[in-house]
Amino acid sequence: MNILKRIATGYLSPSERTCRPDAEYKKAADIMSDRQDKLTATFDDNQKALYDEFLSAQLSVRVLDEADQFAFGYRLAALMMIDVMSGVDEMIL
Repeated sequence: MNILKRIATGYLSPSERTCRPDAEYKKAADIMSDRQDKLTATFDDNQKALYDEFLSAQLSVRVLDEADQFAFGYRLAALMMIDVMSGVDEMIL
């Protein structure tokens, strides 16, 4: 199956790819989780609901931003390939 068919059929989805959990990533994620737990422990029910709404909106913005970044990177790579291929005659000696 070629790459375009894999994307179209959902077998390949860049948005579902997560960062490889190396030591640096794990350390940052652990700190983030710990600080969130400490912060939310001080919240009352109203503050927890507000914080959950904030996290949901933040995730939505992140997903939209990542989709835009992916599209930009794809277009940039395509432009690079066009540039490379348009100079192929110059490389033939």
